[in-house]
Amino acid sequence: MTGDSSPRRPQARQDVRAVDGFAYGVVGADLHVFQDRGPVYLLRRHSPAVAPDASSWLAQQPSRLLDARHAVVGFTGRERELGEMAGWRDGPARLAGCWLHAPGGQGKTRLAGEVAGRSAEAGWRVVTAVHGAGAVHPPPGSQDLRPEGACGVLLVVDYADRWPLSHLTWLLSNALLHRELPARLLLIARTAHGWPAVRGVLTAVGAEAGDVHLTPLPDAPETRQRMFLAARDAFALRYHVDPGSVPVPGWLGGPEFGLTLALHMAALVAVDATVSGSRPPRDLPGLSAYLLDRERAHWSRLHENRAEGLDFATSPAELGRLVFTAALTGAVSHRDGVALVRETAAAGQPERALADHSACYPAADPGHGTVLEPLYPDRVAEDYLALSLPGHDLTGHPPHPWCGGVPAALLTAFPGHAAHAITFLASAAARWPHLAGRHLYPLLRADPALAVRAGSAALSALAQLPDVPADVLAAVEQRFLASQDTDLDPGIADVTGRLAAYQLAGTADPVVTAPLRTRLADRLWRAGRAAQAVAVARDAVADWRACADDDYSCVPSLAQALVNLAAFLNGEGMPREAAEAAGDAAAWLRALSRPTLHDRGNLATAYSNLIKARLALNPYDGSVPGLIEQTVRSCRALDEQDPDLYEPQLARTLWFCSCSPTAPVRKR
Repeated sequence: MTGDSSPRRPQARQDVRAVDGFAYGVVGADLHVFQDRGPVYLLRRHSPAVAPDASSWLAQQPSRLLDARHAVVGFTGRERELGEMAGWRDGPARLAGCWLHAPGGQGKTRLAGEVAGRSAEAGWRVVTAVHGAGAVHPPPGSQDLRPEGACGVLLVVDYADRWPLSHLTWLLSNALLHRELPARLLLIARTAHGWPAVRGVLTAVGAEAGDVHLTPLPDAPETRQRMFLAARDAFALRYHVDPGSVPVPGWLGGPEFGLTLALHMAALVAVDATVSGSRPPRDLPGLSAYLLDRERAHWSRLHENRAEGLDFATSPAELGRLVFTAALTGAVSHRDGVALVRETAAAGQPERALADHSACYPAADPGHGTVLEPLYPDRVAEDYLALSLPGHDLTGHPPHPWCGGVPAALLTAFPGHAAHAITFLASAAARWPHLAGRHLYPLLRADPALAVRAGSAALSALAQLPDVPADVLAAVEQRFLASQDTDLDPGIADVTGRLAAYQLAGTADPVVTAPLRTRLADRLWRAGRAAQAVAVARDAVADWRACADDDYSCVPSLAQALVNLAAFLNGEGMPREAAEAAGDAAAWLRALSRPTLHDRGNLATAYSNLIKARLALNPYDGSVPGLIEQTVRSCRALDEQDPDLYEPQLARTLWFCSCSPTAPVRKR
């Protein structure tokens, strides 16, 4: 990138060239690009959602009217949350991050969009980040993201819980966020499971970090009725009917209608049912089924109109298979779409089928070659999966037997789609139990590695299912690697925690519970859940003490648990307790008559933890220089015996000791 400027108007010239690749440019920000997979993420200047002019086109399919990208229903309510978000944005911090989380359909994306729009009006440079690695996204063109003249930068990240932590870490290092202007990072997620690790990264770069849980809408009749009326009036305008002719249901007070999307679905069904003269369902599954029937009716009309010259050849059954496949894969390149259709959708003419599917579900960015755009909103796509697969009890909406084998066939032939498919199946299974018992669990029993390939968000979604069997969790856990993977750590911690809950409920024998708690504490710590890790590590130490009372061979394991606890306590700023645990560990290890190399390594680590704790209590503690000498000597002896294993520990020890205010360590 090159640039020149004048006193009046900064300018930048940028040349970007790509051969057989992906190219776009940014001005005023950084790019992070994988050599083999394209950009880690794409940055775009925020543009508000705008409804298409063609009202009849929107009304042909309910999913178009519910899609937040079309802004059919204006933003209503959530004034308290908007005020809180404005206060966070305008706070004194130079850099701050907020994790906005809620279940699907709660309205968090619409709230974030409203915050973005109001922030742009208030003079902020608003930028959106879309995860790019492993996904298909059209190049957004050159993006001028320079914040000159803006009062700050607001970066909005949707589906943040589905980003690998390493990718979010790269995003946090972007120059866009590190200027003199205030910078805010708004991360949108379904759960808070990935938040502790992200919070740790934010804290490490000096950012303030907080989260907002978007609670269900209050069950106050006036609140829900106001939101229903706003949606009803907007939909009635698209249907060209009098809003007053559409009655307000009396059953909006139930807990399932605490979702913004649920109220919008109820309003849309009420308008459509008034026009068609039918009776609307009274529950959320029924509303989904009604709207999906309307989708299918549109497919049938298109197919029937081919006799009138309409260029549409795909039957409703074939189109249904494409929609099902798209719900599992998300948008893909045209080449991948052809391969997917041939493998899973059984369409005789893949090119024709993809063209017809795109006529119903056009790409989010038309003209850039992606196909198999899924149903939106996500919750509707999840409901389509659930109603298509055998096992549900809605007798008026028979499933399609052919769907049963599609997930396994797709993931066998195209394992790269595991993240999207497993996450969607697990999210839908939380509301549709048959998806779990009859489809997801058998899939994972046959190939537990699918859950690991699917990533942290899928692992967390699996662990949260109310009836997830212990054998499924155990099979998945066996596929976890011993080495740390920061991108998987939150999901690994969730699976380990849920499995440990099953296992601990069945026994109080410390011989069984001690290793379970030791493993769980370690994985909670890696996931950034420090307070939980400390609590579990304390229980693990108590269990190992009970074991050591009966069996002296358990002493090394007790010492290991104490070393871990000391490290966790140091990390949590509890040096007095850390010093006690580290000293206890060292005492047990020194008492061993025949210490192994591993025991000697633990002793060196115990000393390092003890040094950290004592320096935190008193930077000029007179006992520390002797401990430093002893620790370095131990690490050097270990390094001589196994440099591959212990050289990193020696390096860490030398670095840490060199930073202490005590006398420097003598060179060898």
